[in-house]
Amino acid sequence: MSEWIFNRQDVEIFRYLLGFRSAKNAFEKMKATARWRKSESIDTILSEDFSQLFEPGKEEMLYLPPDSKGRPILLYRSALHTPGRVDPVLFCRYITQQTEKAIMQYKLGTEVESCVLVDRIGSGLKNQDPALLRELVPIILNHYPYQVGKVYIAPISPTFNVIWGILKLLLDESARKRFLLCDGDYTSTLLQDIPAELLPSTLGGELDVEDWLKNRRDLVKADVELAILEKQLDSSISKESISWANKPAKEEEIMGIAAVRVYIAELSDKEKEELGPWIAGIENNDILR
Repeated sequence: MSEWIFNRQDVEIFRYLLGFRSAKNAFEKMKATARWRKSESIDTILSEDFSQLFEPGKEEMLYLPPDSKGRPILLYRSALHTPGRVDPVLFCRYITQQTEKAIMQYKLGTEVESCVLVDRIGSGLKNQDPALLRELVPIILNHYPYQVGKVYIAPISPTFNVIWGILKLLLDESARKRFLLCDGDYTSTLLQDIPAELLPSTLGGELDVEDWLKNRRDLVKADVELAILEKQLDSSISKESISWANKPAKEEEIMGIAAVRVYIAELSDKEKEELGPWIAGIENNDILR
């Protein structure tokens, strides 16, 4: 069983109570999550590299900064998805990593809910993937209950109604109420909660997602590294500590590592080319040295 279960905040326990109705059921589900996290090595998933799954700028699912209600935006660009190109289990692992990043970066699940935005522009029947949904939905409902505040799907079409018919069967009534199916003037509907600068241009907003991803790639990686370092500062779990020659890093040394991470993220493209790939992939223990 993962040590995750011993470090839950009251608000996280409350989410399990909301999702599973009684203290007994909530505790059983939390134990199930702890077993799942251990068996699937979720506690160390942030260190895994999924960059080869997508071309730069073509990531199908990513987190954008918070909307007008403070909810980080999980964007899914369904037109980029080809069923079967990535094994559904591996794809779910990628999505799980993105969720764990948001937990670290935005305090998802302890301070805020997420806002899911499904961009269906250019999406058709060829992009629908029931096999992926069957893998993904139980993970979200069972292991991240009540983390999703709202799901916006735009625009809807007869093709979408096919996949919605399948998806509804996997959701309870409470979960179904969180979905907003946007038709007609969907841009105006979305702008009520999502600032224009964060709404993809495909949906009538100002954000060029591909350019944003390319420009932010190193900064996002640094944000995650800093979140992990912050966790290590607050954690008493020895196996999570940074060390060299059996000497754990002191608090001021971890802060120094964080500062170096920021410097690396701020390097220009020219500087990165001059310095080579080593510096971008350097480990925390190497920085400690």
